[in-house]
Amino acid sequence: MSSSPAKKSAGIAALIVHHSITVLILVLFLALGVWSYLTFQNADFFASVDRQAHVNELRPAVVEAQSQRLHFAIEVYQQLTGRTPGSLNELVEMGFLRESDLYYPGGPNIWIYERLPDGFRLTRENPES
Repeated sequence: MSSSPAKKSAGIAALIVHHSITVLILVLFLALGVWSYLTFQNADFFASVDRQAHVNELRPAVVEAQSQRLHFAIEVYQQLTGRTPGSLNELVEMGFLRESDLYYPGGPNIWIYERLPDGFRLTRENPES
């Protein structure tokens, strides 16, 4: 049972192709590893985020947005009824605001609403915080 030279060369060709593909895959994985290392070597995946710093940075914008929402609700109420509301709770009862809208973000401090003869004044209980 001797193999023919054609079968031997076909077997050797298949072996060469198989090993060439294996080497190519290994080179690609090595290249991917080097690229990943070079790309992410300065990234600190275990860095902790200073959440309070982000909250403090966003707080003025959130407070301003809430102030605008309160002013808008008061003005809509005034347009619909012809008068300013007696209190902010009236706006909650009418569905213009939620109860949580009466407190500004990050604390228990309350918005202070004053009804004036010619309009209204809206301030915060503790504007420094």
